[in-house]
Amino acid sequence: MTMDRIEAIVYESNTGHTKQYAEMVSQKTGIPAYTKKESAERVKKGSTVLFMGWLCAGSVKGLAWAQKTFHLAAVCAVGMALEDKNQTEEIVKRYRLDEMPLFYLQGGFEMEKLSGTYRFMMASMLKLVGSKLEKKPDRTPEEEEILQMMFHGSNKVDEANLKALLDWLDAEKFSFPS
Repeated sequence: MTMDRIEAIVYESNTGHTKQYAEMVSQKTGIPAYTKKESAERVKKGSTVLFMGWLCAGSVKGLAWAQKTFHLAAVCAVGMALEDKNQTEEIVKRYRLDEMPLFYLQGGFEMEKLSGTYRFMMASMLKLVGSKLEKKPDRTPEEEEILQMMFHGSNKVDEANLKALLDWLDAEKFSFPS
């Protein structure tokens, strides 16, 4: 049982889904939530934090930086789809999170909120993956959901998705700033 003190939630968000989750956890626990940029001024290097980042091409944005800057209590990866065990195993391996809890949270996809390179990248993916998936005659319910999300957008942020994280925080008996 750990008795560390979590000083902050530090997050990197692109379209707002990770920010929504960070704010929900902050509201539930009283732990202040800061963007990566804000944390540079407000959170002391080496502090124990909960890091939340968005998934892009299998990487958790901001995580490598957070690992060098803070002591991480746990990591939350926010992605577009339902959790894929292969993907979470790859994240654990890539970032050497063997002993660290990793929580996957479904965020969503909203093309209109993307800009620059990410918008171009996702538009290209839509053409390639979306058209292949669209032609597939025997789509699974998960594939159907992804297809609908890709073409019509969707925000899947839900407080219920935080249950495992909140249960873990409670079980670990972390103390939080007052």
